[in-house]
Amino acid sequence: MTTHEITFARGTCRIEIEEHPEMPPFTAHVALLDADGGTVHPLVFNTGQRVEIHATSEPLALSSAITYLEGRFGSPSELQHGFLPGAQPKPEGEPFVIEH
Repeated sequence: MTTHEITFARGTCRIEIEEHPEMPPFTAHVALLDADGGTVHPLVFNTGQRVEIHATSEPLALSSAITYLEGRFGSPSELQHGFLPGAQPKPEGEPFVIEH
């Protein structure tokens, strides 16, 4: 699994990309971080289903996740986003509901 964090105009988000043996082989899970960065709030639809982005490659999963998050949280407020090698899990908080 690879982990990335990017700051948008209205929040900082974490993108975790997992590789699976089935098709499509890559899934991006997205979450909103608390202002202090200590708690992760998974993004879920109003149906309760977690937001997942499926892709055929890791770069496509990351790019698609960033595009999705831009639509929800505005443009990136920093020109960089970080790949966090060996990122440690953070406490998971209440889900953040995104309308479908």
